[in-house]
Amino acid sequence: MKKQIISLLTLMAIASVSYAQDEEIRVVDEIMVVSESEAVLDSVAKKVDSVAVNLVDEEEALADSVAADTTEPYVPFSEGLFFRPELGGAKMMYSNRVDKGPNYDVSVGVNLAYQLNTNLSIGWGVSFYMCSLQMENFDELMSWNPTLRDEYEDKAYMLPIYIMGRWKFTPKKLTPFVDGRLGYAVGLTDYNLRVAGNDPGISTDNNGLFLELEAGVQYKNFSVAVVLNRFGCKDKDEEYRKMCGLTKCDYHDVYVGLKFGFDFTFGNGDDEEEEETEEGVANESKK
Repeated sequence: MKKQIISLLTLMAIASVSYAQDEEIRVVDEIMVVSESEAVLDSVAKKVDSVAVNLVDEEEALADSVAADTTEPYVPFSEGLFFRPELGGAKMMYSNRVDKGPNYDVSVGVNLAYQLNTNLSIGWGVSFYMCSLQMENFDELMSWNPTLRDEYEDKAYMLPIYIMGRWKFTPKKLTPFVDGRLGYAVGLTDYNLRVAGNDPGISTDNNGLFLELEAGVQYKNFSVAVVLNRFGCKDKDEEYRKMCGLTKCDYHDVYVGLKFGFDFTFGNGDDEEEEETEEGVANESKK
């Protein structure tokens, strides 16, 4: 009987020890599973952080790239009305009225035009010109007639009224362009015309054909161009010239110089352009 009891107790002890070992192994396994889960979560979190940082860097790089890009289309007044005040100056390059000498012109004017598309604008304009018309040998020519000397006008004031068109070669912030103008110059003064070396007494009324060609560059609203303009004029004393045996010719002066302009819009083209640019940046960032 005692042997049976001892055997039973021994079996119970062995079973208890085995159960304790199994429980310990189970607890260790659970701890290892939890540790592995935490490691996986940490790895995933680090990857998420890395992706977020990369996205932020890419967005900042994209924003900087867009801000620094000067080749983006810039059409502030597309399909809109605008006006352009201008200021210019030029040197006389040819004249069949006077020796070209040191003569020059200065001008101030304004154009009212409509931008048809990204390249072409058309309109009309008016300018005020002061043209120098001095003779190099004036004193010698006028020495024989003091009266004509006093009446002689060495400047012509004109008011050309014209139609115009401008073609911009690209729709970018900085673009080359050509500009053409054709109209009629209204003379505000008369001019005593030099017909021959001894006969400066015939006058013109400075009314005639006005032609101007420009080639330049425009940056945003500001433009600068090399300009060539031509002024024609009428002879007021054509009959007298015929009596003197002189043949009538086409009197005109040609000047070459520079002209500066700045475009102002009547609408909100600038604001719309800024909004479109900001919206484009936002869309690019989302992508």
